[in-house]
Amino acid sequence: MTKSGGNEFHGDLFEFVRNKIFNARNAFAPTRDGLKRNQFGGVIGGPIVKNKLFFFGGYQGTIQRSEANIIVSYVPTPQMLSGDFTGITSPACNGGRQIALRSPFSNNGIDPALFSKAAVTLVTKYLPKPIDECGQSVYGRRQNSDEKMIVGKIDYQQSAQQSLFGRYERGTLFTPNNYNGANVLSLSIPDYNRGFHSFVLGHTYSLSAQTVSSFRGTVLRTLNDKSLEQDFYNYSDLGVKNLYYPDSFKHYVRLQVTGAFTQDVSAPGVTNSMVEQFSEDLSSVRGTHQLGFGGNFIHSNMNYTSGTWTSGRFSFNGNTTGLSLADLMIGRPNEWRQDQIAAQYLRQNYIGLYVQDTWKATSRFTVNGGLRWEPFFWPYDHRAVSAQYNKKWFDQGLRSSVYTNAPAGILFPGDPGASDVGNSEHAPAWLHFAPRAGLAWDPKGNGMTVVRAAYGIFYDYPHFQVIGGIRNTPPRGGLIQLTNPAGGFDDPWQGYPGGNPLPIAISKNVVFPTAGVYTVIPKDAKTSYVNQWNLSIQKQIGMNWLVASNYIGSSVIHQMYEHEANPAVFVPGLGDASRNCFLNGVRVPYTVNAGAACSTTGNTNLRRVLSLQNPDQGQFFSNIVEVDTGGTRSYNGLILSVQRRRARGVTVQGNYTWSHCIDTGYTDIIQTNGVQIPERRGINRGNCELDRRHNFNMSTVYETPRFANSFLRVLGTGWRVSGIVRMLSGPMFTVSTGIDQALTGTVFSTTNTQSDQRPNQVLPSPYVPNKSIANGWINPAAFAQPALGTYGSLGRATIVGPGNVRIDMGLVRIFRLREKQSVEFRAEAFNVANHVNACSSTSGQQGSPDCMSTNLTDATFGRILAAGDPRIMQMALKFVL
Repeated sequence: MTKSGGNEFHGDLFEFVRNKIFNARNAFAPTRDGLKRNQFGGVIGGPIVKNKLFFFGGYQGTIQRSEANIIVSYVPTPQMLSGDFTGITSPACNGGRQIALRSPFSNNGIDPALFSKAAVTLVTKYLPKPIDECGQSVYGRRQNSDEKMIVGKIDYQQSAQQSLFGRYERGTLFTPNNYNGANVLSLSIPDYNRGFHSFVLGHTYSLSAQTVSSFRGTVLRTLNDKSLEQDFYNYSDLGVKNLYYPDSFKHYVRLQVTGAFTQDVSAPGVTNSMVEQFSEDLSSVRGTHQLGFGGNFIHSNMNYTSGTWTSGRFSFNGNTTGLSLADLMIGRPNEWRQDQIAAQYLRQNYIGLYVQDTWKATSRFTVNGGLRWEPFFWPYDHRAVSAQYNKKWFDQGLRSSVYTNAPAGILFPGDPGASDVGNSEHAPAWLHFAPRAGLAWDPKGNGMTVVRAAYGIFYDYPHFQVIGGIRNTPPRGGLIQLTNPAGGFDDPWQGYPGGNPLPIAISKNVVFPTAGVYTVIPKDAKTSYVNQWNLSIQKQIGMNWLVASNYIGSSVIHQMYEHEANPAVFVPGLGDASRNCFLNGVRVPYTVNAGAACSTTGNTNLRRVLSLQNPDQGQFFSNIVEVDTGGTRSYNGLILSVQRRRARGVTVQGNYTWSHCIDTGYTDIIQTNGVQIPERRGINRGNCELDRRHNFNMSTVYETPRFANSFLRVLGTGWRVSGIVRMLSGPMFTVSTGIDQALTGTVFSTTNTQSDQRPNQVLPSPYVPNKSIANGWINPAAFAQPALGTYGSLGRATIVGPGNVRIDMGLVRIFRLREKQSVEFRAEAFNVANHVNACSSTSGQQGSPDCMSTNLTDATFGRILAAGDPRIMQMALKFVL
């Protein structure tokens, strides 16, 4: 919301300052964060033509320099380079657990002659040196940014019945990469340039004393560019062979070593969008009824070009040796992914119409009812790139005519049997009607007690990024995933049919890659919607107190999540004398050495469902991430609140919430699997990751009185002291095996290749005795890996993490200079008690930092790795005229 000008000039100048000299040290940092943050600007408004035309404008700039966010990683030690892994596998380095390297390695030693040349070069030439025998590397990441925003608004009062306004906003945000100049592991983001232009035109027209029309037209354009011009090192520098490398991707590598370290910068890329929106709202009062009618139309565009996987990424999770760093040293990645530069040009329309009526039935009873019509139009890409997969098509051997070499089961827009709605994913869903109803009742008619209740249906329309994974689908995306590549770290494309297939030249006869990764949305996918209801009772006690009890409930239907549609099947036993293996008495279409295990990570793609059914066509598929809209979520919460209005200079508000959220898992971008057993979402039902069972808040404001003594009045009058206390119970965490113990070839997500599988809990309590941030939180001994080829029995989101306690305080005084001029001084302290709060989320949850490792194979499993902000102080001055 932007202020408007008036018949008098008014405005202000302000600056907010944060600086390391006022702040405490983060509990996990050796020094203070070096924070320097200045937020400054001003606004001014006034008349152009008195009583007719007014202006308002403003500017705000924010400059931040900081090196916070202390990270602990683990890198190979000199002892490991000599072949001795006894230190890194000892209980001292693994939370009290002893790790034994798997056969054929004995006594936790590996002959250095078996080491990967690329790995040795990486460790000796580029990675930081460890500070202890466990391989610790401690470093900070820069958190610098420069933000500028301007706003301008013109208001025109055409007549007593009509007014118009126009508003323009422009914002830019530059966030440089976070490399600290000393440790290459500190680099985790590229250089980001973000910006937007926004223009809004509004017209308000009073058709009569009872009827008002409001029109708004909006254009929003966003510009987002990410790049990394700084040259670090690439796979060629390490000696990795036969890679596809566009020039703009030659500056860095992408490595994920589970529980040890990650190098995962994704750049360059461009994401630009344009949104045009038009709305009309009509309000009319007719007796005891206030009627509302309106409509809204939005057309959205997003053009995206990037190479998320173009530089390629190796993942090492310990599947070979039992230790991810050992897998790195011998060059045995569990996965190699690479694609070519991909693009999406998405378009989407939104239409919404509504009608509502607020009826004051009696002086004590008011009813509100309404209905919205919101048909859903799936996004579409004007280049018709979206592949549509259907298992029935694969069974029938149905092939595409758009791309003649596409494997069976995949059709594209233009193919008979594919989507018949042009380039869209699906036909529109027209019958989306959302009723809402509510009531307010004053039982005694004296305004001291009010009962309110409401119910409504709300449709949820996914944003463009939800279907972002579709851009990686072959042939245009060309994302290829190799499980346990034969050539390992040194030559990942070794043994691939035809060699490295990238880049892929697009034509009608394009050759589809082996082991392609597909992201698909079924034709019967539904749109999520929410049933929401609430009941509240408010009671005023005396003149100053107000108490309330509120119940809030909701139920999400057709919640979107994903599952693996092409998992690998565990084939038990060993190869017979003829090198054959059998599944349910039927010989499988691949062979192994006599006496060798029939199921290994090395033959994952050969054991996938489609490969076992039809090896000739199944070889073209690796992971198939398929959207499922059959998920659910429920939320129930009780909110108790009390408020004391200002009396004797004191205002107090407090509330307590008890709530519980249960779901089958969710996603905000289609690139994840997240279901332990594919296509069995029921066993995934559990606590929401964001579930916080208890939430207590209390705020107070005290304003000093006007003292009679002139000296005290100058020094002590007019100060406003405020405080906020917040106590929040911990979030829910899910323990994962960290490795593909079931040998299904599924992972948590395309950006996080830890396993989505869960272990068995073998102790009554999963927590360490006297759990704390200092002592650790989850007990590694409480869990055990399930037998090979099986799933664990542990549920999802069963671990309650550390809670949060925070006290914020503020001190404000306004000094009057003249009748219309004043200076406001403000001092604020956040987490004033400097309480150490653990980060509230865990690695593996979407978009979260590594605050607590829940991978059972990690050396840091169950330990708190980072803390939230320490005490931070902020000073501000504001001049108002």
